[in-house]
Amino acid sequence: MIFLFYHLTFWCPTNYTRSSTHNELHYYGYYTIHYDWNYSKDVIVSYQNDKLGFVDYQSKEVIPHQYDSFIPIEDFNNSHIILSKNNKYGVIDSRTGKTKIEFEYEKIDLINSKYNIYIADTTTGSFLLDQSENVLLDLSEHSIERQSFDGTYLVCSKNGLYGIYNVESKEILLQPIF
Repeated sequence: MIFLFYHLTFWCPTNYTRSSTHNELHYYGYYTIHYDWNYSKDVIVSYQNDKLGFVDYQSKEVIPHQYDSFIPIEDFNNSHIILSKNNKYGVIDSRTGKTKIEFEYEKIDLINSKYNIYIADTTTGSFLLDQSENVLLDLSEHSIERQSFDGTYLVCSKNGLYGIYNVESKEILLQPIF
């Protein structure tokens, strides 16, 4: 879940105060905070020299200001952030700042936040990836139609036939034969 607030831009540095009634951070310094998105409970979207990064509530840079854009993941508890850098997309963990999926994809979409499963597009095709960048399914052969309520199963299709993929065990349970 992403919380959208009023658009407020201000400079932020080493000292800050936090308003308990207005969701405001008052800083003096180096970063420009765009408080449209309170992306997670840990970090705030910020810009420095026209590059996007994330800072915590103490104005400490958590994710360096080297990215062009980000795609919000609508799960308040998910620490993964989809970012773009030099027109390529990747995934970073907002708590550690570590890259989870390398910046080599044309597009990335999170399709399952419970298991951190992504669809990643390259110039040669699309793939179902886990958070360790393992290819779970080549989507040039299959397509994902829908997922179960709890997110454990994906209905996949191939040549107009349907099967079931188990996200938890990372295997096709039922080959597309129906």
